[in-house]
Amino acid sequence: MKNKSQFLFLLLGRMLQVGLSVVTIRLMTELLDPKEVGHQYLINSFILWFSMVLINPVGMFVNRHVHEWSKKLILGPMMRELTLYFILIASLSVPILFALQYFSLVDFQISTWILVLYFFIYIFLSTWFQTLTSFFNLFQWQRHFVFLNLFSQFSGLVLATLAVKFYNPSAFSWLFGLLLGQIISLAVGVFFFQRKFSIFFADHQGSNESLFRLETLKFCYPIAITTIFMWFINQGYRIFIERQFGGSILGEVGVGLGLAASLAAVVESLVTQFFYPKYYSSLPESTFDSRKSSWLWLWQSSFSVYIPFCFLTVATAPLVVKALVAAKFSHVVKYVQFGALIELFRQMSNMAYIASHAEKKTQNTIVPYALGAAILFALLLAMSFWSEYLSVSSILVSLVLVGFLTLLFNLINVRRLLNQGFQFKSMLKTFMKSLPILGLVFVNDIQQSFMFLFVGSVLAGLYCLALVFADFIDWKKLLSRSKA
Repeated sequence: MKNKSQFLFLLLGRMLQVGLSVVTIRLMTELLDPKEVGHQYLINSFILWFSMVLINPVGMFVNRHVHEWSKKLILGPMMRELTLYFILIASLSVPILFALQYFSLVDFQISTWILVLYFFIYIFLSTWFQTLTSFFNLFQWQRHFVFLNLFSQFSGLVLATLAVKFYNPSAFSWLFGLLLGQIISLAVGVFFFQRKFSIFFADHQGSNESLFRLETLKFCYPIAITTIFMWFINQGYRIFIERQFGGSILGEVGVGLGLAASLAAVVESLVTQFFYPKYYSSLPESTFDSRKSSWLWLWQSSFSVYIPFCFLTVATAPLVVKALVAAKFSHVVKYVQFGALIELFRQMSNMAYIASHAEKKTQNTIVPYALGAAILFALLLAMSFWSEYLSVSSILVSLVLVGFLTLLFNLINVRRLLNQGFQFKSMLKTFMKSLPILGLVFVNDIQQSFMFLFVGSVLAGLYCLALVFADFIDWKKLLSRSKA
């Protein structure tokens, strides 16, 4: 009963966040012209480089060990060291950004000093906000997690809108407003955190554990190398598009793929909020067989959600575009559909990727993403030489192909690591049951009335939810039987 109410609460929270995301995308595309939208995506790409390559590896290490630290009462000291690390990375961004601007490698269309200040504040404070809220989720205090994310999203949206309307209608004004919302929410989160986590902050006498040690380096450096390739696959192509087609086209592609990514993020966040705490809490003092079973549960639970929702995004893309973005972006429907497939392969690759983290064999994650990045680089290079094959559509097809191949390489890695199949028959079953959703593709068109698109999308959405809840209930029964 508790699990059901918890799931429904998380679902309600995600629905509210969807609503705020709708308003955010609509306002951004209404208030900013396509070129400024493109600059916004370009800035975010480089922010994500620091987050993925230098912050995420340590974040994964923290997630893997946070339950152990709390039991040993050393969470406080570890968080103080984590603060020092975030300051170090924020400081490292300064010379890197100066170098990018000095050598004219990227044109951010913003003063270097203002850009450096923004990156420093974002990397330190926004990263801490995301880390803090993730602790609430991992310790299964999801109400605080949902509240903080909603509050951050709402306050950031209000401040971003005011900045664009009354200061300057630029990408930087929009981004800085969103960042201020996170900073305010961070202050609220610290207040909650001190109340909820104070029991974990007494320094354990005689403990010699530290975040800055060889074990951390061995765990993190392969992830850092992997995320360089991840970043290129998921973000690096934006630089290529901006150089080949300009900021306006990047803005249009960014809106289309960004819509798909935003919808996928809602589903992915629900999956991580509900399944990750149970998965990570099962890892301390676990056996190889129990970790294998836990990963299989996480894998099947995840793809039974991701596949139908991907198909739903493809089918309802005309309604999504008509409802969520300004009329000047109405032609990005196919970009949203490509983006849904790209996001599906990324989400499923993440599930395969996490198996190596549980086994603390993160070096195994390098090859799948290195191969994917190499293939994408080769395809982009070929298109730059043979311009007759260069188009936005060919780039998007390349991203889908590379996403699929990266997933395949990751699953081969899981097979070797866990000696475990990946439930291909079950995946195929979920795929086949989800296919009727795609029937809407043949009747939906953005030129049709909003009501026609809405009714068809609601019916497809209800079918999608029925599939997800059916699979969820089946897996709960299966788990209870296996424990009996």
